[in-house]
Amino acid sequence: MTGFAHERRLCDLYGRWLDSQGLPAMSADELLLEPYVNELQAKWLGRFYRVWDHFVDGSHRRRK
Repeated sequence: MTGFAHERRLCDLYGRWLDSQGLPAMSADELLLEPYVNELQAKWLGRFYRVWDHFVDGSHRRRK
C-alpha cells in the first residue's frame, strides 16, 4: 500500500472516530491539548498521532 493510500485510510478512520466521539475536526496534536478530551480519548489520539507520523510523514521509510 502506498503512502497516499495509508493517508486516505487514516483520514477516514480519524474522521469516523471524531464523529463517534462527538469531537470537533481538529488535528490529533491540537485535540490532545483540549480540556474536554478524556483520558481514554487522549490515549487513542496519542496512538493515532504516532501511527500518522510513522506512515504519512515517512518515518517508516527512514528506518533501515
